[in-house]
Amino acid sequence: MRKFYSRLAKKEEARSVRRTIIYGTLTILFSVGLLFIGIPTLAKISVLLLDIRKSNSVPDKTDTIPPAPPEFNSLPDATNSSSLSISGYAEPGSTVIVFQNDSQVKTALTSKDGNFLVNDITLSEGKNEFYAVAQDESGNKSQPSEKVVIYLNSKPPELTVDQPQDGSVFNGDKNKKITVSGKTNPDVALTLNDHVIVLNNEGSFSYLYTLNDGENSLKIVATDQAGNKTEKEIKVTFNP
Repeated sequence: MRKFYSRLAKKEEARSVRRTIIYGTLTILFSVGLLFIGIPTLAKISVLLLDIRKSNSVPDKTDTIPPAPPEFNSLPDATNSSSLSISGYAEPGSTVIVFQNDSQVKTALTSKDGNFLVNDITLSEGKNEFYAVAQDESGNKSQPSEKVVIYLNSKPPELTVDQPQDGSVFNGDKNKKITVSGKTNPDVALTLNDHVIVLNNEGSFSYLYTLNDGENSLKIVATDQAGNKTEKEIKVTFNP
């Protein structure tokens, strides 16, 4: 951030010098007008002076230094929401132009601290690639920011349970431990009654589960990186 403020300080210093020269010149004209021009013309000069003072942001046509590329705050790798907000940092007072899949989609003006926020970006199913460019008050544009890829996945993961079958009954202590097996997507997080199950490379799983006496509810949940969930609940009974 230090490099942004250093560059801004140089700009402000140049602007201050120009304003000092302008105000000094107008003050001299004001004095001359008081002696030779008269009150009506003098009043017009006064209005002009006030208008210049009210102008807080005059484009600096001599500024040819582009701002640094914007920086995005942390973003998810995947999401199941079709709407996205992007925040980040760029040169204070600059305009941030956000691109999605190489098309301009949003613009935002940075705050005095350099922060920006763009809301309601509509994602496409699958891959969405984002980058941004900052443009300062003089029209200079930065290099593109680092690209960020976000996947929209609104489809819940597949989940099949091969065993046990719903409604199965197990008798005797040697059947107190049963194997719960099946298959899901390889990249999901899988739990059985909040116990983490490890998947193989194909997404298959096999887990040894200890039953309680009576009816047992086996809740299996598959959650993908985008937050989509698929749940299966199987009830089995154990008789000692």
